[in-house]
Amino acid sequence: MDWKEGHLVKIPKKGDLSKCENYRGITLLSIPGKVFNRVLLNRMKDAVDAQLRDQQAGFRKDRSCTDQIATLRIIVEQSVEWNSSLYINFIDYEKAFDSVDRRTLWKLLRHYGVPEKIVNIIRNSYDGLQCKVVHGGQLTDAFQVRTGVRQGCLLSPFLFLLVVDWIMKTSTSEGKHGIQWTAQNQLDDLDFADDLALLSRTHEQMQMKTASVAAVSASVGLSIHKGKTKVLKFKAENSNPITLDGETLEDVESFTYLGSIIDEQGGSDADVKARIGKARVAFLQLKNIWNSKQLSTNIKVRIFNTNVKAVLLYGAETWRTTTTTIKKVQVFINSCLRKILNIHWPDTISNSLLWERTNQLPAEEEIRKRRWKWIGHTLRKSSNCITRQALTWNPEGKRKRGRPKNTLRRIIEADMKRMNYNWKELERIAQDRVGWRMLVSDLCSFTRSNRCK
Repeated sequence: MDWKEGHLVKIPKKGDLSKCENYRGITLLSIPGKVFNRVLLNRMKDAVDAQLRDQQAGFRKDRSCTDQIATLRIIVEQSVEWNSSLYINFIDYEKAFDSVDRRTLWKLLRHYGVPEKIVNIIRNSYDGLQCKVVHGGQLTDAFQVRTGVRQGCLLSPFLFLLVVDWIMKTSTSEGKHGIQWTAQNQLDDLDFADDLALLSRTHEQMQMKTASVAAVSASVGLSIHKGKTKVLKFKAENSNPITLDGETLEDVESFTYLGSIIDEQGGSDADVKARIGKARVAFLQLKNIWNSKQLSTNIKVRIFNTNVKAVLLYGAETWRTTTTTIKKVQVFINSCLRKILNIHWPDTISNSLLWERTNQLPAEEEIRKRRWKWIGHTLRKSSNCITRQALTWNPEGKRKRGRPKNTLRRIIEADMKRMNYNWKELERIAQDRVGWRMLVSDLCSFTRSNRCK
């Protein structure tokens, strides 16, 4: 295969598959070309990554979806508790990777300090780029691709990050339309690649910010999808909708952000319910595995952990757990494990023996362990890291009278009280990974012994 030729494979998405927009195209490129692009990427990424905004977590080392989900959950929960208004606009671009203007892209590479020689190499690799669509085992005639970055290319995520970073840096340069984050700075947005969550305190601020982001995006070839862009409001005094180019953006009561549901109550109940539903589907799809006589129980449990439990506990580090939600998760896990072990009524087995035979931790302990493992990673980051700052952030406002709701922050602080540590002491311990693992193990052992009493 030629370096400038790609074979486009259609990946079906949701919706009517007779429509082209319900397919995602992934381009198969030549292996030597990918190796060469990896060399180019290694020469650029460290120098450029240092210039990217901390709000962007996509395709970056030591950053994850969990960081962004946890930060947004804390912002929502604390805003609800402190009666502080909050507007979140979840921006969705139309065909983002395929729409980037390449002439602007070459300028941005130079703007971020990429050497001219490397810019010319990348530009030359895009000149005369052709694709053929794979359909029914056959290849179509070649056609030229003149816009966007290549789907499937190692350089594409890096190139796209530069575009999004410049858009957000330009559209929020005034720093007046976000939420107060520190004494000196405001937080305007949380980003994961092209998944943007704009943050503001008032309707006017969000309206101005949305228009600014749309205008700057248009200058680089990107268009906001008005039908998929949603607005979530908390304690909003102004009921007027946010508009874009005269069209109203839909207000929603909940939104799935990076796979986790964020709702207007600031809780995790809806997300837990959705996770159990997705995990149940994943479990039923592997029915032949669980009924197999050839596979050992150990192999089945390993498949359960990687294909079902991973789906169930995605984002669990950020959950505002309650006795009820823990029970729902545990009941589902126990039901799956009993089916794997082929234990059906009237046969019975105690939960403790079930967990022992399948080498499982109780759900509460598993979630706590995941949460504190993530906190350890967060505390090892720079003090300027937004996710780290979120652990102790409070908005301006006043609490309501009465007993406050449980929050992720309160769950973390309750564990800290059990360990008799404050944030400063935890930051010191987190620098030693072995010491941190021992601390998490001791915390789980302590809660386990209390549960058994």
